Amino acid sequence: MFCLSGIACDDNGEMFSLMLNKLISCCCRKRNFLLRINKLLPALNLLALRENQSSLE
Repeated sequence: MFCLSGIACDDNGEMFSLMLNKLISCCCRKRNFLLRINKLLPALNLLALRENQSSLE
């Protein structure tokens, strides 16, 4: 919903970035998390191009 390509995203991914940062800090090594985040790679690539720190990680 708050993903960069979602309908509720009107802040260029700032909220998504904050949520991603929190998830990375606690769940980044869990296989289930990595499989789910894999579906968001296009949105993450777009944020990484904008030099968003949590997307670059």
